[in-house]
Amino acid sequence: MPKVQCRCGFIMRIHTLEEDFVYDLISDNDLWNIIDTWSKNEKFTSEDFLSAFNSKSFEVYKCPSCERLYIEESPGSCDLDRYIKET
Repeated sequence: MPKVQCRCGFIMRIHTLEEDFVYDLISDNDLWNIIDTWSKNEKFTSEDFLSAFNSKSFEVYKCPSCERLYIEESPGSCDLDRYIKET
């Protein structure tokens, strides 16, 4: 079971990938390129779509406690960059 520990101490445990704090970040350009490929190719399956999407998207974790963001440095990376909301 993967987990991300926030600097505030909150531990985000990823059990089902249906958690409210896990997001995917993808550029509009990459998303539309994937959609265009899918719409033009009858053999482009949902698995192909997910594979293409996952190869271009970054996982984002938003701490439910302090709202700090953790974003993968590159798609599929285990290294995370941290961002905190300015007030």
